Amino acid sequence: MLQWEKYTRPPFSNKKAEQLIILLHGMGANGQDLIDLADQWRGFLPNAAFCAPNAPIKNAMIPWGYEWFSIPPHYFPISENILADIKKTMGQALPSLKNFIVQESEYWGVKPCNVALVGFSQGAMMALQLGIYTSLAKAIVSFSGVFLPSEKIILSDLRPEIFLSHGRQDAVIPFYVLEQSIQAIHHLGLKTSSILRPYLGHCLDQEIIEKAGNFLKACLTNEKNNK
Repeated sequence: MLQWEKYTRPPFSNKKAEQLIILLHGMGANGQDLIDLADQWRGFLPNAAFCAPNAPIKNAMIPWGYEWFSIPPHYFPISENILADIKKTMGQALPSLKNFIVQESEYWGVKPCNVALVGFSQGAMMALQLGIYTSLAKAIVSFSGVFLPSEKIILSDLRPEIFLSHGRQDAVIPFYVLEQSIQAIHHLGLKTSSILRPYLGHCLDQEIIEKAGNFLKACLTNEKNNK
Protein backbone atom coordinates (compact mmCIF):
# COMPACT_ATOMS: atom_id res chain seq x y z
CA MET A 1 0.00 0.00 0.00
CA LEU A 2 1.29 3.45 -0.92
CA GLN A 3 1.93 5.62 2.12
CA TRP A 4 1.78 9.11 0.64
CA GLU A 5 1.21 12.18 2.74
CA LYS A 6 -2.24 13.53 1.97
CA TYR A 7 -4.92 15.96 3.09
CA THR A 8 -8.49 14.72 3.10
CA ARG A 9 -11.99 16.04 3.73
CA PRO A 10 -14.93 13.68 4.26
CA PRO A 11 -18.33 14.52 2.74
CA PHE A 12 -19.82 17.72 4.14
CA SER A 13 -23.15 15.89 4.50
CA ASN A 14 -21.56 13.36 6.89
CA LYS A 15 -22.98 10.63 4.67
CA LYS A 16 -21.11 7.88 2.84
CA ALA A 17 -19.06 9.31 -0.01
CA GLU A 18 -20.85 9.24 -3.35
CA GLN A 19 -18.08 11.01 -5.25
CA LEU A 20 -14.32 11.35 -4.85
CA ILE A 21 -12.37 14.42 -5.95
CA ILE A 22 -8.60 13.93 -6.25
CA LEU A 23 -6.72 17.26 -6.11
CA LEU A 24 -3.24 17.36 -7.67
CA HIS A 25 -1.10 20.37 -6.77
CA GLY A 26 1.43 22.21 -8.89
CA MET A 27 5.20 22.01 -8.84
CA GLY A 28 6.71 23.34 -5.61
CA ALA A 29 3.40 23.25 -3.73
CA ASN A 30 1.74 20.54 -1.63
CA GLY A 31 -1.66 19.01 -1.04
CA GLN A 32 -2.61 21.70 1.44
CA ASP A 33 -2.47 24.19 -1.43
CA LEU A 34 -5.65 22.76 -3.00
CA ILE A 35 -7.57 21.01 -0.23
CA ASP A 36 -9.51 24.18 0.59
CA LEU A 37 -11.33 23.74 -2.71
CA ALA A 38 -13.39 21.23 -0.73
CA ASP A 39 -14.89 24.15 1.18
CA GLN A 40 -15.54 26.06 -2.04
CA TRP A 41 -17.30 23.11 -3.66
CA ARG A 42 -19.20 21.55 -0.77
CA GLY A 43 -22.36 23.31 -1.92
CA PHE A 44 -22.01 21.70 -5.35
CA LEU A 45 -20.99 18.27 -4.06
CA PRO A 46 -22.08 17.79 -0.43
CA ASN A 47 -21.61 14.02 -0.64
CA ALA A 48 -18.11 14.13 -2.10
CA ALA A 49 -14.88 13.17 -0.36
CA PHE A 50 -11.77 15.14 -1.24
CA CYS A 51 -8.17 13.95 -1.22
CA ALA A 52 -5.11 16.10 -1.96
CA PRO A 53 -1.87 14.10 -1.82
CA ASN A 54 1.62 15.50 -1.63
CA ALA A 55 3.55 14.51 -4.74
CA PRO A 56 6.20 11.88 -3.95
CA ILE A 57 9.26 13.98 -4.89
CA LYS A 58 10.60 16.77 -2.68
CA ASN A 59 11.21 20.00 -4.54
CA ALA A 60 14.87 21.01 -4.38
CA MET A 61 14.17 24.76 -4.30
CA ILE A 62 11.22 24.98 -1.89
CA PRO A 63 11.58 23.22 1.50
CA TRP A 64 7.85 22.59 1.95
CA GLY A 65 7.18 21.87 -1.72
CA TYR A 66 6.80 18.71 -3.77
CA GLU A 67 6.69 17.80 -7.44
CA TRP A 68 5.24 14.99 -9.54
CA PHE A 69 8.30 14.99 -11.79
CA SER A 70 11.32 17.25 -12.16
CA ILE A 71 11.36 20.19 -14.56
CA PRO A 72 14.67 22.10 -14.76
CA PRO A 73 14.32 25.80 -13.82
CA HIS A 74 15.60 26.94 -17.22
CA TYR A 75 12.56 25.30 -18.85
CA PHE A 76 10.37 28.15 -17.63
CA PRO A 77 8.38 29.72 -19.11
CA ILE A 78 7.44 26.48 -20.81
CA SER A 79 7.76 26.56 -24.59
CA GLU A 80 6.75 24.09 -27.30
CA ASN A 81 10.28 22.84 -27.97
CA ILE A 82 10.65 21.34 -24.47
CA LEU A 83 7.18 19.76 -24.20
CA ALA A 84 8.46 16.46 -25.58
CA ASP A 85 11.05 16.27 -22.80
CA ILE A 86 8.38 17.02 -20.21
CA LYS A 87 6.08 14.32 -21.61
CA LYS A 88 8.83 11.70 -21.36
CA THR A 89 9.65 12.64 -17.77
CA MET A 90 5.99 12.81 -16.81
CA GLY A 91 5.38 9.34 -18.19
CA GLN A 92 7.71 7.87 -15.60
CA ALA A 93 5.65 9.43 -12.79
CA LEU A 94 2.21 8.25 -13.90
CA PRO A 95 2.15 4.61 -12.66
CA SER A 96 2.59 5.42 -8.97
CA LEU A 97 -0.11 8.10 -9.07
CA LYS A 98 -2.43 5.72 -10.90
CA ASN A 99 -1.97 3.18 -8.11
CA PHE A 100 -2.63 5.85 -5.48
CA ILE A 101 -5.91 6.89 -7.14
CA VAL A 102 -7.08 3.28 -7.34
CA GLN A 103 -6.21 2.86 -3.67
CA GLU A 104 -8.12 5.99 -2.62
CA SER A 105 -11.16 5.04 -4.70
CA GLU A 106 -11.27 1.67 -2.99
CA TYR A 107 -10.82 3.26 0.45
CA TRP A 108 -13.80 5.59 -0.02
CA GLY A 109 -15.84 2.94 -1.84
CA VAL A 110 -16.32 5.14 -4.91
CA LYS A 111 -16.35 3.72 -8.43
CA PRO A 112 -14.34 5.42 -11.21
CA CYS A 113 -17.56 6.71 -12.79
CA ASN A 114 -17.91 8.96 -9.73
CA VAL A 115 -14.29 10.11 -9.50
CA ALA A 116 -12.86 13.41 -10.70
CA LEU A 117 -9.22 14.35 -11.19
CA VAL A 118 -8.51 18.03 -10.58
CA GLY A 119 -5.06 19.47 -11.13
CA PHE A 120 -3.22 22.77 -11.18
CA SER A 121 -0.25 23.35 -13.52
CA GLN A 122 1.98 20.25 -13.26
CA GLY A 123 -0.83 18.48 -11.43
CA ALA A 124 -3.16 19.33 -14.32
CA MET A 125 -0.77 17.64 -16.75
CA MET A 126 -0.93 14.50 -14.61
CA ALA A 127 -4.73 14.67 -14.33
CA LEU A 128 -5.22 15.02 -18.08
CA GLN A 129 -2.83 12.22 -18.96
CA LEU A 130 -4.22 9.73 -16.45
CA GLY A 131 -7.85 10.71 -16.89
CA ILE A 132 -7.81 10.50 -20.68
CA TYR A 133 -5.75 7.33 -21.13
CA THR A 134 -6.86 5.23 -18.13
CA SER A 135 -10.33 4.43 -16.78
CA LEU A 136 -9.83 6.16 -13.44
CA ALA A 137 -12.27 9.07 -13.57
CA LYS A 138 -15.41 10.44 -15.20
CA ALA A 139 -14.39 14.10 -15.00
CA ILE A 140 -11.13 16.03 -15.36
CA VAL A 141 -10.44 19.63 -14.36
CA SER A 142 -7.26 21.29 -15.63
CA PHE A 143 -6.24 24.62 -14.12
CA SER A 144 -3.36 26.31 -15.98
CA GLY A 145 -2.13 23.02 -17.43
CA VAL A 146 -1.41 21.51 -20.82
CA PHE A 147 -2.42 18.25 -22.46
CA LEU A 148 0.45 16.34 -24.05
CA PRO A 149 -1.08 13.68 -26.34
CA SER A 150 0.34 10.21 -25.96
CA GLU A 151 1.18 7.73 -28.67
CA LYS A 152 -1.32 5.40 -27.01
CA ILE A 153 -4.38 4.47 -29.03
CA ILE A 154 -6.50 3.10 -26.17
CA LEU A 155 -8.52 5.74 -24.31
CA SER A 156 -10.48 5.60 -21.08
CA ASP A 157 -13.65 3.50 -21.30
CA LEU A 158 -15.37 6.24 -19.28
CA ARG A 159 -14.80 8.88 -21.99
CA PRO A 160 -14.37 11.63 -19.39
CA GLU A 161 -15.61 15.16 -19.82
CA ILE A 162 -12.96 17.82 -19.36
CA PHE A 163 -12.91 21.39 -18.05
CA LEU A 164 -9.88 23.58 -18.78
CA SER A 165 -9.03 27.08 -17.56
CA HIS A 166 -6.11 29.40 -18.17
CA GLY A 167 -5.05 32.97 -17.56
CA ARG A 168 -4.04 35.05 -20.56
CA GLN A 169 -1.26 36.65 -18.50
CA ASP A 170 0.22 33.29 -17.44
CA ALA A 171 4.02 33.64 -17.43
CA VAL A 172 4.71 29.98 -16.52
CA ILE A 173 2.60 28.00 -19.02
CA PRO A 174 1.58 30.34 -21.89
CA PHE A 175 -2.11 30.77 -22.53
CA TYR A 176 -1.94 29.58 -26.14
CA VAL A 177 -1.54 25.98 -24.96
CA LEU A 178 -5.18 26.11 -23.87
CA GLU A 179 -6.41 26.08 -27.46
CA GLN A 180 -3.81 23.51 -28.44
CA SER A 181 -4.96 21.25 -25.61
CA ILE A 182 -8.62 21.66 -26.55
CA GLN A 183 -7.93 20.75 -30.18
CA ALA A 184 -5.87 17.70 -29.18
CA ILE A 185 -8.63 16.50 -26.85
CA HIS A 186 -11.33 17.03 -29.47
CA HIS A 187 -9.19 15.06 -31.92
CA LEU A 188 -9.62 12.12 -29.55
CA GLY A 189 -13.40 12.53 -29.67
CA LEU A 190 -13.77 13.85 -26.12
CA LYS A 191 -15.83 16.82 -24.97
CA THR A 192 -14.44 19.93 -23.30
CA SER A 193 -15.59 23.15 -21.73
CA SER A 194 -13.14 25.95 -21.06
CA ILE A 195 -12.54 29.47 -19.85
CA LEU A 196 -9.73 31.91 -20.65
CA ARG A 197 -9.44 34.77 -18.14
CA PRO A 198 -7.98 37.89 -19.81
CA TYR A 199 -6.21 39.46 -16.83
CA LEU A 200 -5.25 36.36 -14.87
CA GLY A 201 -1.76 34.93 -14.41
CA HIS A 202 -0.70 31.46 -13.26
CA CYS A 203 -3.42 31.10 -10.64
CA LEU A 204 -7.14 30.67 -10.01
CA ASP A 205 -9.89 33.17 -9.39
CA GLN A 206 -13.40 32.85 -8.00
CA GLU A 207 -15.10 32.68 -11.39
CA ILE A 208 -12.96 29.72 -12.44
CA ILE A 209 -13.55 27.95 -9.12
CA GLU A 210 -17.31 28.36 -9.39
CA LYS A 211 -17.46 27.26 -13.03
CA ALA A 212 -15.38 24.20 -12.19
CA GLY A 213 -17.69 23.41 -9.28
CA ASN A 214 -20.72 23.56 -11.55
CA PHE A 215 -18.94 21.38 -14.08
CA LEU A 216 -18.15 18.73 -11.48
CA LYS A 217 -21.71 18.77 -10.18
CA ALA A 218 -23.07 18.23 -13.70
CA CYS A 219 -20.63 15.40 -14.44
CA LEU A 220 -20.84 13.50 -11.16
CA THR A 221 -24.48 13.86 -10.15
CA ASN A 222 -27.84 13.28 -11.84
CA GLU A 223 -28.24 16.96 -12.66
CA LYS A 224 -27.93 16.35 -16.42
CA ASN A 225 -30.67 13.74 -16.28
CA ASN A 226 -32.97 16.16 -14.52
CA LYS A 227 -32.69 18.90 -17.16
